[in-house]
Amino acid sequence: MRHIIDVGTEVATLCVFDPQALPESFDEAGADALDVLRQMRVDERAFVCGTGADGSFVLHVSVNETISPELLKHLKDPVPLRNFRVPSGTLIACGAESASRAGTPPEPGVGAVFKVEPGTYDAVAYRGEWPSGTLSQRFLEKTKGGFFLFRHFSKLVAVAVLAIIGAVPALWLAPDLTWRLVVAAAVLLAVLVPVFVAGTKKYKEGERLTHELERELPSFFLELNGPQTDDADEADERE
Repeated sequence: MRHIIDVGTEVATLCVFDPQALPESFDEAGADALDVLRQMRVDERAFVCGTGADGSFVLHVSVNETISPELLKHLKDPVPLRNFRVPSGTLIACGAESASRAGTPPEPGVGAVFKVEPGTYDAVAYRGEWPSGTLSQRFLEKTKGGFFLFRHFSKLVAVAVLAIIGAVPALWLAPDLTWRLVVAAAVLLAVLVPVFVAGTKKYKEGERLTHELERELPSFFLELNGPQTDDADEADERE
């Protein structure tokens, strides 16, 4: 099974964990909570990953699923998590600043809660690396070259900006009122075109499709295999 999650963070760190796997004192850790999570990562008991920046990222979590060769070639820097603990069977994916033992579901778009079988998993974490232009190429293939105005929307905006910048000298140098009206009409048209395009059903459909395609290109990937057998779990506990 594959879980595709939009995760947001304001501390440049994402995490996936079972609330019951966190230390009992975690919610009182305050400013040290991030250090606690990082130690759990060192102990291979949770997924904790620096993103390099704040923002929203696409995270894929696969559970007992074979990763396709096409996807695997874009997954880099594998990090094993041999003791990934899921005692309650509930996993939360969120920014590290939102982690807590309370298990409060993240807001839509910044994380998710999902269920797996309780136990200890053999996990591997990856970073996704995609060539520049991958999203644009997939959009072009998906739409068979359609959505022309959506694909070139940034150029329409650039024309509008240049028109506004050039309006002042153009109006100043216009020889008479007629030319000033022509310049004003041209600038207004340049500004209104992207505004009109952005409000069309086609543009909104293009945004939706772009988001769907973005979700196929994970920034981070967590592979879970298991849970391990009871004997293995008992051995881990004795360790």
